[in-house]
Amino acid sequence: MTLKIKRTYNLHTATVERVRALAAQGEAGGSQDAVVEAAIDQFYRQVRDREEALQWAAAARDPEFTAEADALATAFDTTAWPK
Repeated sequence: MTLKIKRTYNLHTATVERVRALAAQGEAGGSQDAVVEAAIDQFYRQVRDREEALQWAAAARDPEFTAEADALATAFDTTAWPK
């Protein structure tokens, strides 16, 4: 069983109403806790994905990284990969 921790946050009334409405509609398992957890998980993934995209963009500008990636690409015959 996953450990749950009781927390208290100050939220705008509109946010609380949205959480209640989503839970009432059965979203994310139908509980307010599940709605909040789903929203936080989604936001966390968005932030992580944005950070990863920035890292890949920086790598694309790094001459050492691009040289290594090019060397790897030429070392493998991608036309022989199974389809």
